[in-house]
Amino acid sequence: MGLQHTNLIKRTALFLEEILLRSDHAAVQAKVVGFLGDGNVKSHVLYKNSSLYFIHQAHLLDDMSVRCDFRDRDYVRFDGQRITRIDPDYYLGAAGATTASGASFSFSLSFGESSTNNNNNNNNNNNGNNNG
Repeated sequence: MGLQHTNLIKRTALFLEEILLRSDHAAVQAKVVGFLGDGNVKSHVLYKNSSLYFIHQAHLLDDMSVRCDFRDRDYVRFDGQRITRIDPDYYLGAAGATTASGASFSFSLSFGESSTNNNNNNNNNNNGNNNG
């Protein structure tokens, strides 16, 4: 087992902790590691409403129901490197509008670097809210 595979296992464990997985840790972890560890670039796993969606190049390849205690309305995306929480309104655009405010916030955890992304900065720049 190489270092890269070991790191993927550790990152997957963090992802499962983030979504508060309650049972079947070994089976779920094996499925996620198998999917992301097969060299599937442009692949990610999306957690939404007690389900994991296995997505490759914007195509849904598989899904599975999981028992989690995650109560936030955000989706959680994992690409093998980063765990990202995404507001559904931001992820789906107008098709995912669930609140009148339309506020969106997401952040990203990047392993090996200290980086936090706030997509509101991009939204403000794109909406002409720059000073100057």
